[in-house]
Amino acid sequence: MHSLEPSGGGVRVGVAPDSHSQSRSRRALSWPLAAANGSSVEARFGRAVSGRPLGGVHGRELIDKRTNPLDSVRRGRMHGRPAMESSRPHLFGVLAGIFLAAGIAFASLVLAGAWTRISESRLISVTGSARRNVLSDLVIWRSSYHVEAPTLLDAHKRLREDFVKVQRFFTDRGLPEIAVGPVQIRELTERVTLRDGAESTTRRVGYRLVQVVEVRSPEVNRVPGLATESAELLEQGVTFVSESVEFVYTKAGEAKVEMMAEATRDARARANQIAENGGRAIRELRDARMGVIQINPLHSTATSWEGNNDTTALEKTITATVSASFSLR
Repeated sequence: MHSLEPSGGGVRVGVAPDSHSQSRSRRALSWPLAAANGSSVEARFGRAVSGRPLGGVHGRELIDKRTNPLDSVRRGRMHGRPAMESSRPHLFGVLAGIFLAAGIAFASLVLAGAWTRISESRLISVTGSARRNVLSDLVIWRSSYHVEAPTLLDAHKRLREDFVKVQRFFTDRGLPEIAVGPVQIRELTERVTLRDGAESTTRRVGYRLVQVVEVRSPEVNRVPGLATESAELLEQGVTFVSESVEFVYTKAGEAKVEMMAEATRDARARANQIAENGGRAIRELRDARMGVIQINPLHSTATSWEGNNDTTALEKTITATVSASFSLR
């Protein structure tokens, strides 16, 4: 494109650069920049077979492919694929490990249960018992006497007089040691109706003093008979009341230890008999549990979860049980 431009006294003719020449100038200027960055011109722009630089769209695509190694990731984002797809295999591996651990634990439980059943099939459980008839070696006799008087002082005086008679009664029969409980005082009252008959009230008319006497003796055969002889005190004016007679076997603790051993031997004998009838043999004791001791009247078979401890009968039966498990050969 030509242009006329005044210059001094005349006209100067020039040529205006077109757009094609300007683009070639810009490309020529970019070559030194590419060489300064340490990359060749061929690598930066690309050349055709004829050696001329490629321009246009194809040249830019070739440049993008060689200089952008993350182009595939960018194109994946443009098409809607998440960039964290590589974490999925790791998640699958974690889940597989969890399922594998659960499977191993379940298999272990199954094997443990099977082994327990096999072990139990080689055990035999029996209950052994031991019985012993014993005679009580201590008798406890409890009784009481009481007095009544209009005043507390008079009641106390009469109580002391009756105590002397009671003590003499036991001393004469070879029981000098008696235990005397505290004196219990009770008021004696009566209901009184007033003159108009509309109201009534209570008034104290006297006192009653009660004292408990306890006798402990190893003479278990003689002491209970004294209860019938206590009528002699009534003839002397003493209001004497026989309340209870208890029989105790004081060596029950020692007997329990011995009877546990007897019950264990009985359990082993029973297990051995059962095993021999089945063609097996007893190997060793695996477990033993002591049962509740039952102390009942003679020939009684009463039982309770807490254990019985009879005190009413002179002769008693002690029963001990042991539950034992033996391994078989």
